[in-house]
Amino acid sequence: MSVPFSNTKLRIPEGFQNLLIGLSTEILRNQPNNIPVFAAEYFEKLLQKRDRTLLVTFLFSHHICI
Repeated sequence: MSVPFSNTKLRIPEGFQNLLIGLSTEILRNQPNNIPVFAAEYFEKLLQKRDRTLLVTFLFSHHICI
């Protein structure tokens, strides 16, 4: 069975390559036994860091002190 050749050009989202490089680097550095679990935890930490950064930026831009 053959698959017809496609002219579809797929674009890689901006920042995706850097995201994968960061994950790959941490996998090589940490040598985890369970890479999928490690990746899930890695991305969760990135999301938490992003959320904290957004919160601090919001508070700073609205001159809110906690």
